[in-house]
Amino acid sequence: MAKAKIRITCKKCGKIFTWSKTYVNRAAADAGEKWALNEISECPDCVFQEKIEYENKKAKEMTEELNLPQLEGTEKQTAWANTIRIKFMEDYNSISSKPRNKRFKSIFEKIVANERSAQFWINERQTSFNSLIDDYNIKSGV
Repeated sequence: MAKAKIRITCKKCGKIFTWSKTYVNRAAADAGEKWALNEISECPDCVFQEKIEYENKKAKEMTEELNLPQLEGTEKQTAWANTIRIKFMEDYNSISSKPRNKRFKSIFEKIVANERSAQFWINERQTSFNSLIDDYNIKSGV
């Protein structure tokens, strides 16, 4: 086992970060370092930020396309909450075609129509679709 480890300067933000990976032998580790020097140009933070920006942009487009209610909160909160809400919409779309889930469909449509606070969606980000429906059902007494 050999470890490849190099310091790289992010071409986007200028931050110096360490890239490392374990390989089966020194030759493979050396090849890995050479590859990383040629192929990795952005730090993990910048790569993550680009991913978030892409997801937020797509969620905003889908929110407009689906004519969903605008969320209330700061710009960052609404962008994040839209992304979370769209992920719930994907779950909703996967179950809504099943006849036994008409109740879920109805309750979810009420949630989308009534929950306009970005904070609501952010707080529910770890919740499963079924739990979201059940919790809302209990809370609203539906």
